[in-house]
Amino acid sequence: MDGWVNEESLVEKPSLEMYFIDVGQGDSTFIVTPKRKTILIDGGENDRAFRFLSWKYDLKKVKPNNHVIIDLLVLSHGDEDHLKGLIPIIKSPKMKIKKIIHNDLGLYKKNSNHNEKLGKLESVGGKKYITTSHDQLSDLKDSELRANFQKWKNAIADEGVVDYSAVDTLSDLSIGAPDIKLEIVSPINEVDFNGDLIFR
Repeated sequence: MDGWVNEESLVEKPSLEMYFIDVGQGDSTFIVTPKRKTILIDGGENDRAFRFLSWKYDLKKVKPNNHVIIDLLVLSHGDEDHLKGLIPIIKSPKMKIKKIIHNDLGLYKKNSNHNEKLGKLESVGGKKYITTSHDQLSDLKDSELRANFQKWKNAIADEGVVDYSAVDTLSDLSIGAPDIKLEIVSPINEVDFNGDLIFR
């Protein structure tokens, strides 16, 4: 098949690339910055994000150093249609994850400690707040987690991803791409009159 491109459309410097991956139910977005840093936001509930990355970087070919580095992996929230598709990506020997950020909420079994799937729901001053949060994997107890969130946790631990943390609106998300600014708009922290964090 023949094709053509206008010469004026050709540039020497790389541009920002954004891919909205069709994962059916849920979301998955892949970003490549002009400095070639990569960001993956969510993964859908199937293997389509995995297959997209395999296709884009031609990972089926057997050749030296044939892998893709994901500089930042973002889990917006733990519902299956955002989280499940990330598990095969984390576990793939051809995909290396440098840093993972999340919204600090896990998915929990309902029991005496967690009255909602997001954790413990409490009423304060007429408002309801989820008061269960986590920053590191060590904050999560396997026996309390729902099955897919436990698989997520185990995949991260098994692959040795050590840079895993919660974010808030004040987080610095530098990934070595000074031409790109990432802004977190949620979760918003609630503070008391002394300025101490009370709830997310």
